[in-house]
Amino acid sequence: VATATSSNTTVTELGEAFKNMGALGASSRESVKSLSVVLGVLGNRAIKGGEAGNAVKRMLIQLQNPSAKAAEALNRLNIETKDSEGNFRGLQPILKDLGKAQLDITDSAKIFGLYTANAGVAAANAGADFDILNQKIKAVGNPDDRINEDALRIIR
Repeated sequence: VATATSSNTTVTELGEAFKNMGALGASSRESVKSLSVVLGVLGNRAIKGGEAGNAVKRMLIQLQNPSAKAAEALNRLNIETKDSEGNFRGLQPILKDLGKAQLDITDSAKIFGLYTANAGVAAANAGADFDILNQKIKAVGNPDDRINEDALRIIR
């Protein structure tokens, strides 16, 4: 709910996005809040609903287990997707790093696939918008967080 009131997306569009992410969103170990922020940032760039959900799903797949072509592009951009213990660093930090590395559409297509290339560039170029939306959501508060996290635990 807080994401919908703090970004250019609706509760219905967020629901559609989470539906399209399916179990991958739940099994990714990303929090509902973190995924909601990414969806809100995409919504602010006119990528909403099912399209946003599919894009985030593809981003998670390619960043958690990159193809050879994706791994090559990530290496060239000096982007680490895992921490020193081999754990996935998280979608937001990686997207921010891709923005700092000036991700272009060609590398985005190599990393995320042709269908998701536009969303990859849009999210990477969001820069400080991730921090702004995180702060807005924190300020608004979200009484649904516990319910959302419990729902994800059931799916997992």
